[in-house]
Amino acid sequence: MSKQYKPLKKIVFGMTEATITKVIESHKNRGWVQSSGIKEHGYGLGCLMTFTLNKQ
Repeated sequence: MSKQYKPLKKIVFGMTEATITKVIESHKNRGWVQSSGIKEHGYGLGCLMTFTLNKQ
């Protein structure tokens, strides 16, 4: 029987569109999933990323 965990949520951000794109790609390589579009966040740009871990 597998145990269900709450997904982790994180806002990743960067000052420019090029920076946020690099950050999103590096997180995707580690298993994170982009959950929202890129929006203004503080002085730069940000988006919501989630990570789901289910152990058996």
